[in-house]
Amino acid sequence: MKSKLRMRLLAACWRSIDIDVFVGIDVSKKWLDVCLLGPGQKVHSKRFANDGSGFAELARWCSRFAPLGRCHFCLESTGCYGYGIASWLCDAGHLVSVENARTIKHFAIG
Repeated sequence: MKSKLRMRLLAACWRSIDIDVFVGIDVSKKWLDVCLLGPGQKVHSKRFANDGSGFAELARWCSRFAPLGRCHFCLESTGCYGYGIASWLCDAGHLVSVENARTIKHFAIG
């Protein structure tokens, strides 16, 4: 019962957020491999360094496709490697989801 209520609340929350671009980030020790699903379902991908300059370059690159306030960034929980980009994006006021790797794996299997 709790999960159904939670899903309804999440759905209501998502309807109130206007998102144009979805950004998936695969995090490794040195790199951020990014896949962006832009307006019109157009897909773009690029690799950035996993450091402060790479984070800023990622933000500039994403802003070419839509205002950053209309982007949803999603990455899997990889411990210390993903912490930098997740906190940098959150501090900049962007919508960020850090997902459990098991959830992502089972979604792909399904």
